[in-house]
Amino acid sequence: MPRSIAVLTNLHCFATEDDGGTDELYMTANGHRFWPDHGIFSMSNGEDAPNNAPMHLEQIIPPGGSVRIELFDADSPDQDDNLGAVTIREFDAGHGDLTADFTADEAHYRLTYHVE
Repeated sequence: MPRSIAVLTNLHCFATEDDGGTDELYMTANGHRFWPDHGIFSMSNGEDAPNNAPMHLEQIIPPGGSVRIELFDADSPDQDDNLGAVTIREFDAGHGDLTADFTADEAHYRLTYHVE
């Protein structure tokens, strides 16, 4: 049975949630944290997630299914801020590099991905 795999390739910050400061980020896939592998990753306006913090997600998508990616800003000791969610669908396969934006809580991040 053929399967599709979501491959995340880049995360770009246009605007942080922390009013021009630095966001301490992590991502989940279907509710399970996957990026970064441990701790958090800091990003500021205009930055891309560098190669030293690869996203390491090759999520299998079942036929007709999807994977939900959420981006969070860690705010200890307060509750973490959900910066938005994107849904990557199996039918995106074969359309090359795609983008989706996280824009909740006044932040703006763009995720680049493709589905194989």
